[in-house]
Amino acid sequence: QLNIYQNRWTVRARVTSKSDVRTWSNAKGEGSLFSVELLDHSGQDIKATFFREAVEKFFSMLEQEKVYTFSGGRLKVANMQYNNCKSQYEITFDQNAEIHLDADRGDIQQQLY
Repeated sequence: QLNIYQNRWTVRARVTSKSDVRTWSNAKGEGSLFSVELLDHSGQDIKATFFREAVEKFFSMLEQEKVYTFSGGRLKVANMQYNNCKSQYEITFDQNAEIHLDADRGDIQQQLY
């Protein structure tokens, strides 16, 4: 169970969807992002977004339907305007995140319906 007061955590989850890379440019600067939806063994889904350098580092590595361990992200309260997951939180990852491919032991559903 994730909570915003805990900063050391690891999630083992399946990538159930992955967006394309999007870019932005505004008065604060420019950059790129992509997001994934993750599903853990308990059936909890959560949105994770990758920004700037993390896009370059992780976009090609993360594949839909594969299982990974994720740590080093920042939790925040989900913005439901842009989030279809059931979790009340979402995760933001930067280039310092730790993400590793893990064995698919069949304990995580393929998709949440």
